[in-house]
Amino acid sequence: MKKNLLHICKILLVVMVVSVTTMSYAQEFVPYAPDYDEIEKNIAEKGGEFYYPTLLARFKEGDTTLSLSQLRALYYGSIFQDDYDPYNTIDMKDIYAVINKENSSTKEMKDIDNQLNKLIEKHPTHVPLYVCQFINNSNLYGSESKEVEKPYHQFVMLVDAINSTGDGSSYDDAFHVITTSHEYLMMNVFGFSPKSQGLEFNKDNQYDVFEIEENEYGVEKLYFDITRCFGTLRKQHSQKQKKETPLHDFIIPINSAFILELKETKKGAYEIVETSLETFTDTLCWENDEVPQFNNDKENTIEGVFCTAKYCKNEDSKYKTVLILRSNCKNNLAYDSFVQYLGSSSFAPTSNNGAFRGARVTEMWSADDHILMIKLGNFHKMVFK
Repeated sequence: MKKNLLHICKILLVVMVVSVTTMSYAQEFVPYAPDYDEIEKNIAEKGGEFYYPTLLARFKEGDTTLSLSQLRALYYGSIFQDDYDPYNTIDMKDIYAVINKENSSTKEMKDIDNQLNKLIEKHPTHVPLYVCQFINNSNLYGSESKEVEKPYHQFVMLVDAINSTGDGSSYDDAFHVITTSHEYLMMNVFGFSPKSQGLEFNKDNQYDVFEIEENEYGVEKLYFDITRCFGTLRKQHSQKQKKETPLHDFIIPINSAFILELKETKKGAYEIVETSLETFTDTLCWENDEVPQFNNDKENTIEGVFCTAKYCKNEDSKYKTVLILRSNCKNNLAYDSFVQYLGSSSFAPTSNNGAFRGARVTEMWSADDHILMIKLGNFHKMVFK
């Protein structure tokens, strides 16, 4: 499968933009997983061939002499930069609107080009930006212009860096990505459509596993290693909570187990004074009435999981995203609940807004909604009128 998928990727890249055989590093290559410790060390070595500021400057110029090893250091080295955001939620509605518009004006396209240049400056390894710039500039400047050639080379270089880490056929041969939106881009490169998605764990690593719609290549599943995305998110989250306690709300990434300790104020509201957040490594199966065992009985706490679930007796059933929690507060609680979807920069309200003492509360969404995080907050005493 490895050779087949790599071959498919090369063909589709030719169709979409350019043959990767024009790149200086094109050769027979056996994919292997990134050594993140080695990359972190190399990109910090001033004067070395992998020094990150130098690699980034060359890449921004569209330098096609960058080796594949240097491109891997560039792409995966971005996770060690201070501004790395594993779930960057860039708002691209305006960009897509102009690109998809049948007759965009020159002014609209120039505005989009300027907007894309600013976004690329801030997010230089976010691959979809180069796809948009390639399409927009093809319409604006012509398909043979230098304004098209540069983003097309940058797109191919980043995709090749991802493609060099595996073939997506298993945990061990998973594609490594620095943000989950790149999973969908890679599936588009292959021409695949996802049927369902689930978060799975193997050897302490986290994977997004996609079941693929029927295709001429017989590919049934694709595996993406997102361990670094989750690890960075949890680290950032933990640091944030230490700085901002007491909290009024708490953000929980998908596939987490959590405990919130609350303190009641004089006005009947509750502040979050202590938090616990751990990775939840199970996929729940509903036919066994399987639910997490909540063992925390400490007063004024909320214990819960935010995870994926499936009705396992039915092979065709799709994964669900579920929030399950139990309150140990002496009062019945009301609260606000919001979810963040992939590709959105904001949180949307949900219907769940309260919990009785000792009761188990469950809220469920389709996994196809691609919910990344949930935010719980504004805890206060439930008042009946």
